[in-house]
Order: sequence, then C-alpha cells, then structure tokens
Amino acid sequence: MKLPSIFSVKTASVFVIVISGLVITGWQFDNNFLKELLPTSVAMNPMTAVLFIFSGLSLFLLFHKPQNRILKKTAIVFIIIVLFISVLKLLAFLKLFDTGIDRLLYSRKVELNTFNGMPNSMAPNTAASFLLTASALLFLAFRKISIAQYLSLLVTGIALLSIIGYSYDATTFYGIASFLPMAFNTGLCFIFISLAILFSNSDHGFVSELTGPYGGARAARILLPASIAIPFMLGFFILDSASKGYYSIIIGISLLVTALIFIFGFLIWLTAKSINRFELRGIKERKIADEKLRKAAEHVLDLYNNAPCGYHTVSPNGYILEINKTELNWLGYEYEDVVNKMRFQDILNENDRNNFWTHYNQRLDKEEVKDLLAELICSNGSVLPVLISAVAVKDAEGKLFEIRITVIDYTERKLQDDKIKQFNLELEKQVLEQAQLVIDKEQKYRFLLQNMREGILIVNYEWRCLFANTSLIRQSRHSREEELLGYTLMEKFPGIEHTPLFNILDNCMQNRIQEIFETEFAFPDGSKGWFKLSVQPVPEGLFILVAEITEQKKAETEFQQSQLKYAALMNSLDGIVWEADPKTFAFSFISKQAERLLGYPVERWINEPTFWADHIHDDDRDWAVNYCLQCTLEKRPHQFEYRMIAENGRIVWLRDIVSLEIENGEPIKLSGLMVDITERKKMEEELANKMLEKQKLITETTILAQEKERNELGQELHDNINQILSVVKLYLGMAKSDQNSEKDFIGQSHQYLDEAMSEIRKLSHSLVAPSLGEDGLKNALEGLIKSVNHPNNNFVQLFIDDNYNEQTVEKNKELMIYRIIQEQLINILKYAQANNVKITVKKKSEELYIAVSDDGVGFDVNETGKGIGLKNISNRVGLYSGSMNIITAPGKGCTLEVYFPN
Repeated sequence: MKLPSIFSVKTASVFVIVISGLVITGWQFDNNFLKELLPTSVAMNPMTAVLFIFSGLSLFLLFHKPQNRILKKTAIVFIIIVLFISVLKLLAFLKLFDTGIDRLLYSRKVELNTFNGMPNSMAPNTAASFLLTASALLFLAFRKISIAQYLSLLVTGIALLSIIGYSYDATTFYGIASFLPMAFNTGLCFIFISLAILFSNSDHGFVSELTGPYGGARAARILLPASIAIPFMLGFFILDSASKGYYSIIIGISLLVTALIFIFGFLIWLTAKSINRFELRGIKERKIADEKLRKAAEHVLDLYNNAPCGYHTVSPNGYILEINKTELNWLGYEYEDVVNKMRFQDILNENDRNNFWTHYNQRLDKEEVKDLLAELICSNGSVLPVLISAVAVKDAEGKLFEIRITVIDYTERKLQDDKIKQFNLELEKQVLEQAQLVIDKEQKYRFLLQNMREGILIVNYEWRCLFANTSLIRQSRHSREEELLGYTLMEKFPGIEHTPLFNILDNCMQNRIQEIFETEFAFPDGSKGWFKLSVQPVPEGLFILVAEITEQKKAETEFQQSQLKYAALMNSLDGIVWEADPKTFAFSFISKQAERLLGYPVERWINEPTFWADHIHDDDRDWAVNYCLQCTLEKRPHQFEYRMIAENGRIVWLRDIVSLEIENGEPIKLSGLMVDITERKKMEEELANKMLEKQKLITETTILAQEKERNELGQELHDNINQILSVVKLYLGMAKSDQNSEKDFIGQSHQYLDEAMSEIRKLSHSLVAPSLGEDGLKNALEGLIKSVNHPNNNFVQLFIDDNYNEQTVEKNKELMIYRIIQEQLINILKYAQANNVKITVKKKSEELYIAVSDDGVGFDVNETGKGIGLKNISNRVGLYSGSMNIITAPGKGCTLEVYFPN
C-alpha cells in the first residue's frame, strides 16, 4: 500500500503554493485575513511565502510524470534557493551575519506590521523548519528516502507545536522569547509539505511500517490519526469550557481522562475487529490456496502414478523409496511390499546384475544414466526388458541424497531387435559360409566376392590385410588392392589403434566373439564416412563385412531435421487450444492465442460459464450451440464453422475442430482447436463477388452481341435484300404499265428474286450453327470460306494440321472454334481492308492452337480497345479456360491467337 498517492503529493504542493500566493496578495492589498488567517496570529512574512512557493514547486516537479532531467534540475535549483535563504536567516539570528533578507519584500509594510511591539520578520523556528524542509527535499531528489523522512518528521513536530500553541493559547509552543513567533498559516503549510515528503515514498523507510499490508500497519493507520486528533480536539473543547466557567480545571482534566479511556478503548476494539477480519480473510485465502495446492498435488500424483513409463526413487544403498503404479502393475507387486523393503538390484535379472551395476555406477558418477538396457524380474517370475535412465540428486555438500530412475518398457522393441538380430545373424552366417567357400575355392568364387556390394576384409592376428574385395577398396578410399594387401591396418590408417573402432575389433579378435555395430571413421585425407560392420572370427583372424551407410545417415539426419521443422510448424499453428465441460460448455482451459485473436482475457473464458455462447454471433448462436450439443450427445467428434464477436467488435470466423474424451460410455471432456478462417471467408466472399461480376459481364456481352447480331441482321435486310425486293417491285410495276417490255421486266425481276433468295440463304447460314457431327470442323470451315464474297478467290486460306484429330475434340468446343473464326472473318471483312487471310488450326504440345491472321490495315490495341466482336470472342475463349492474344499495329495487319487446353 502506498499512501498518499502521487496525486496527493501534488495536491499538497498546490495547497502550499495557493496559501503562500494568498499571503502575498494580502500584503499587496493590505488584507489581514489573507496574511494571518487567525486574528490572534502573527502575519506570515512575505519572504516566508516566497520560500513556501519555491518548496511547493520543487516538490511538485520532483513527482511530475513523466520525469526528466530538466524538471529535476529545476527542482534542485529551487531547493538550493530555499536552503540558502534559511541559512542566511539563521546566521542573522546567531548575530553572525544579517542581510535583512526577510525585509526585502514590502519593506515599509513589514516594518509597520508589528506583533507585541516587534516588526514582522521570519521566526527562528520558521527558518529552522525551512532548513530541515530544504534538506529533506534535497535528500529526496537523490533518493535518500530514509534521511528525508526523518528530517520531515522534525518539521512536522515543530509545525504541530505551533498549531497546538495557537489552539491552546500557549505562546511557548509557537514562539521563542524575544523573537517574533511562527504564524498560524506558516505552521499549517509546514504540516502539509512535511507530510507530503514523509509519505511520498511510503513503501520505503520507517513509514513503510505504517503503510504495509500487515495487521500492525492496519492498527497503526487506525490508532495514529486518532491519537493525534482526538486528544487535540477533546483538550481544546474541555479547556475552552473550563475557561468559560462551566466547570473547574480538575473536573475538565477528569473528563478528558475519562473520555480518552472510553474513546481509545473503543478504538482498540475497532482495531482488533479490523485485524481479526483481515486475518480471517487471510485464513480463507490460505484455505483456498491450500485446496488448489492439494488439487495440483493430486493432479501431479495422478500424472506420476499413471504415466506411460515407470518411475521410482532409490536411496544411496539401493532401497526403493517411492514407486509409481505403472511400474508396480508391470512387476505385479503391491506398494507396501516394495517401498523401503526391496532394493532395486533385487528385481534385476541375476545375469545382468553385476554388469548393470558396473555401468550404472560408472555413469552415475557423472550424475546421469541414460537408456541403459536391463531385465527386471516380475513377481510371477517373468522377465521384463526395460530401458533405464537415472539422475543422481545430491545435497548441499555434494553427497548422494537419492537416485530418481525412469523405466521404459522395452518388450516390443526388444522383440523387433531380436528379430532383426536373428535376421542379421542368419544373413551373416550365410555370408560367412559363402566367404569360407570363397577362401577355400578362391579361384572359383573370387569374381563373386570381388563384385559384392558390401566390402569384405580379412585380417590376420597381426592386423595384416589378407583379402579385400573391390567394394572394400573403394570404401577405404584406395584404388588398387595392392595398396592394401600385405599392409597392417596401422600402416594404412595411422592412429586407428586409438579409436573406439579398433577397440571393438580387438575385443572380437581376443575373445573370439562376433559383433555388429555402426561407426563413423575419419580417413587420413580428412574425409569421413559412416559404416556398418559385421565382424566374425575366422581361423585366419577376422572376417569383416562392411556396408557404407553414409547416405543412409544423411537421410536419417535430414529426416530428423524435417521432423523438427514439422514440429515447429505444428507449434506455430495460429489456433486456440481449449478444453470444456461437455454438459455446460464451461471452459476449463484456453490457450493464450484466444487473447491475441479475440482480445478477451483468458480469465473470462474460464470464470464465465456461458462466455463462449454469449460471444457467438447472434445469427450463429442457436444452431452452433445446438449442433455441438447434438454431436456431444451422439458421442462423435465434429467440425463446424461459426462467427464470434471480438472484444473490439470485430467479427471473427472460426473453424472449431472438436474431439471427445469418453469414460464409461459417457463424454467427460471436450477438447478442440479453434482456427481463424476470417481471411479465407473474406477471400470466398470476394471470389463469389468476382464470379458474380464476371457472370454479369458475360451476360452483358451476350446481350450486346445479340443486339449487334440483330442490328446487323436488320441492316442486311434493309440495305441489301430490301433494296433488291424494291427493284423487283419497281420492275413488276413497270411491266404492268408497259406491256411491250413486260417480258424483259419480268425476266430481270426473276434474276433479282434469285439474288435475294441467295442473300437470305447466306444470312441464314451465318446465323444457324453448322452441323459438325457428320462433316466435322474442317468441312464446316471450308463451307464458311466458300460463303465469303470477295473478288480474290484465294482470299481465305485454311491450314489444319494432320495431327489435329477431330474425334478427340468435344463437338461443343469445335462449335466454339467455328464461331470464333466466323466472328473474326466478319471483323476482317468489315474493317481490315485485307487482301489475304490465313486460318490455322493445329496442336501445340498439350494445347489446341487457333490463329486467324490478315494483311489489312491493323489497329492500335491501346487506343481502339476491344469492341463487341472481340469481347464476344474473349468470352467464348474464357468458357473453355482458354487464352487469347492479339498481335497487331497500324499498317501491319492483325493476328488473333487462341489457345485451348487439350
């Protein structure tokens, strides 16, 4: 607890500055009330008011936030000014050096303002209090808090005497003989500023004993103010009443003592009650904490007893001090039969006991044993293969205190290892048999040995190489067998006798045992490699089968690294892990990601039972809660997507993946992962909007194309066929009126009618889709070309690649290709002014390529843009996921290229 706050310190500073400012105002305008406050008090000296302003400003600046060097230096300057003036005044009182510093302001008014015949001046106790206050502020500025508190305590005492003296009319308390006394408002300002200094750092120094959280501090905070205020007030009223003759001084003192006894008795009872309430609350909090600790201990004990591996603790002499249920279940013992009654070595296989303890003690000297293979004897006599890891616990003096051992069931792995070992033994046996045959019949089987993938090396008892096949020579970084045969291993590989590899080979040689192991070997040229060696004693010495596994080791390392990367990736998933009650959906656990993603503190998820449902979006709340409840009742995992409202009002889409923990056929816990899919939902919405816009564009283009087609049809009917029929009508009218020329007019009308029918047929042919089922695209395009009316008979040339197989192209796609070519031919005839057109259809890799090129006037794509015709072509291409390219420039013709995935 920190009393008072920085705000209270600043308030005290402002109060002192305001009172001092009012005093200066009173001197300026001759207002006695502002100078004295009490009619019986001496007026505060103007210089005293100035020093109070400097003291208040320095205290305010020292506790201003944020603090900086300029503010602190300014405060120190003000403090030094106060210190300097107070020292000068004290020197004047000692009659050593009088500067008249307290008469500099309002000199005339100060001399005329007298008290008991003495002109106004700064009192000696006032100057001493300023010296103590300035010193306390200076120590406070340099963080000497305890010294500042003791100095301010002295100032509080001097000021309190002054206030009491004025209250009880005891001049000795607020004045020194033959000197002007301290003013009432001066004492009041000193009390405020000294208390502000005293409690500005209430968690330091002796003041911390009053502001702490303990019972003594609470009692002090109740009793200390009362011990000051109550006697002061009672004494004032009783003395005032006695002076007015209501009762005698003796009766007044009796009343004072009696009142103090009752009041302080009540205060002591009140303090005791407050402390008792505080202690009772502490007891309740301790009980709650003990209950949480008990539950945590039970949870830890449950984890310990039901761990997937065995745990036990062993004393330095081997006795088992503690063991978990998992290991007891494996061994078939009861807890009471093992703890402090059995030694760990008692449950070890007798054959492994000596060997185990030799390796165990050697490794335990390094305070750790890891993955040591052993066999434990169960209560029914069966053998349990295990891997043992142990850690030594030592006391402060470095002596062994206890040993904590972890036991992992090795049964399944041992069966696999035994199978692999048996397989390797059988394989080695076969290889050794073959090798023996090779040695016996070297000439017959030398080729076989030389070309084996594994390296074969035979050495004698002097470690001299007797045989090495081609693979071994390559593995040993040599090029010819003469470089090895006849030499010892030490001659070809200097320093090999000091390696772990040689120690194993030497053990096999001396004890005539076989060994299979993997090792890394450093060659004289600095290169390194990993090898798997199978060593078998033979009459000549050792037969060594060598397989280089360097690449395999690299692959294993890369696999491990990939596993680590995968684990890191999984750990960095941006999701909320949670656990909840399956009946109430009240959360029992939520990861920190919830606070980052949604903004709500984790405590709210845990403490508010309906927090999850309350913060689901209104449109999703009912169905999401009901769906989760239904799936829980059906005891099946489920996934669903819904919206939640974040703390800042933002809508967050979540995908909730929920699993159930079932016990006795009933769900006991829900757990899951909430994944933020807001961005995905936004992308889906944007994609839907884009698809809608694209569909609107296609529809608009289709309508424009239809309108264009209708306009062209109307224009063609009006400009061509209508004109022909008008001529026919004219000729028939002339034939009707001129019978002499009737035959000629009717003949010409017949020709024009044939021409009109031909034009209608061509117009119908351009509008009706060609039948591609029988004729195919090629014939349809040839028909289209023949229908083109152009003076140049070879105006359009068609090239269809032999690789183009019409049977493998969909008929709808062929119709689309026909319409694209038809549309482009119409554009060329209308605008290009071309003399030659080339149409190409062929296959390019996995794509179908269509090109329509002309030698016409061309155009600028950037200026002209895409007209309705080109937009229509573009939409047709987009329907089959194709791409379109236009190559053109003014005066350089135009080429339209279209690609369709085949």
